[in-house]
This record gives sequence, structure tokens and C-alpha cells, in this order.
Amino acid sequence: MQLSVNGSDTFIATGGKPFDAQLATVVMIHGAGFDSSTWALHSRWFAHHGFSVLAPDLPGHGRSAGKPLKTIAEMADWTAALIEAAGAAKARLIGHSMGSLIAIETSARHPDKVSGLALIGTAATMTVGPDLLKAAEANDADAIDMVSIWGLGFKAELGGSLAPGMWMHPGRAAGAAGGEAGRAVQRPQRLQRLPECAHGGGRGQGARDLHPRRARHDAPPRPARRSPPRRRMRGPWCCRAPVT
Repeated sequence: MQLSVNGSDTFIATGGKPFDAQLATVVMIHGAGFDSSTWALHSRWFAHHGFSVLAPDLPGHGRSAGKPLKTIAEMADWTAALIEAAGAAKARLIGHSMGSLIAIETSARHPDKVSGLALIGTAATMTVGPDLLKAAEANDADAIDMVSIWGLGFKAELGGSLAPGMWMHPGRAAGAAGGEAGRAVQRPQRLQRLPECAHGGGRGQGARDLHPRRARHDAPPRPARRSPPRRRMRGPWCCRAPVT
């Protein structure tokens, strides 16, 4: 649905059911660089289990108008304004990554609007890698790669994941087709363009460290495990002894 929040047109996913302010309200706040599609499955579950759902695109994200807000405090005040604009008295806040910081700040600044918190992918101090900041400031496409990999996982960047919003990635169709094209997709060539990462290693090594299972593509095959030979047993169950 579309809703005006602080004078700006805001897109809000409601989980497939009309919003009803009389029901318990759940507000789902996405992380930096994402949008409401992050909550596609979650919002639907809550909407069909007795809750009213507000999963907004933050200002300047997805289908919402307005300029992106610069501070967590501004986003917290905006979240409180969203709850009021929807006509809800209070709401449970569910936040992912940066959204978890927004949820915490909203509860601190507007306790009368918050009835509960659920935090996903959160930390007491949430820093942003300097390489990601530099790429974002330069409007470099590598910033999108980094956010996709570190936010949704390596498979999402390849398009092999069912993560909402990633199905249109061109690599997904090739991977599903199999054959040489599919195997080519499994090679993380795009990651080699990433700059040096604070997590160590060369280009793309930071993502490899965060997702060590990637290394299996290049690792030598492990030797086959051999099970010890089975020995035939004789005698009743209480005194079975191996046959010599």
C-alpha cells in the first residue's frame, strides 16, 4: 500500500492482507541498501497469523519517495511517524542489520510507540568496512556486490539463492541450466573485481573469509574415507565375539 509519511509517498508491504490498525501491528525494518522485499516471506506469515504488517521501503529506497535519511536517529523518528500515520497505537519492531539499530533507537526515543523488539544480524557496535564506504561514495557498482554478498550471502550474489529480489540475477538462469554455462556461473569471477578487504587477502579474499565454503571450488579433492572392514559376529547377543 502507499502511505504518506512526513509528507513523502511511502511504499509499504502488508503481507498480502489489508492493514488493520485494530490488530497487533508488526513493523519490519530492512537493512542498508535493501527494501521491503527482504521481508516477503516473513510479512506474509505474520499477516496470515493474526497480525497487521507494515514492511516499508525506507525513504529513498525501493518504491518510496524522498531523500535517504542520514542518521539512525532520523530513521527512528521516521519509524515513529510511520506507526502514527498508519493509525496504530503501538507496534512490535523487527529490524535486520541497520534496521535493528533503527528499532533500538525508536524504542529509546519513542517508547510509547513500541511494544516489543526483535533484532536480526545486530551488534552493539556495527561498523561499515572502509572499502564499502569508498565504493559507495564513488558510486561504484562494487558497492552493490559487497552489500549483496555480505548482507545475503555469497549464493545470493550469484543468483542461485531464492532470496527475495535476487531471482532476476542473470547468473541464476545459467546456473539452473547446468552444463558449461552452469559451471561457469559457479566460478566467482565478479568477486575478483572487489578491492582489498580489511578481512585480509587479495581481491575478493574478504568475501572468501566471510564465506569459507567458497574455497571448496578451488580446493584439491579430499581422499576418500575408508570404513574399517566389518567383522562377522557369532554367538548369542549377550556374548558375541568376532570370528577369528
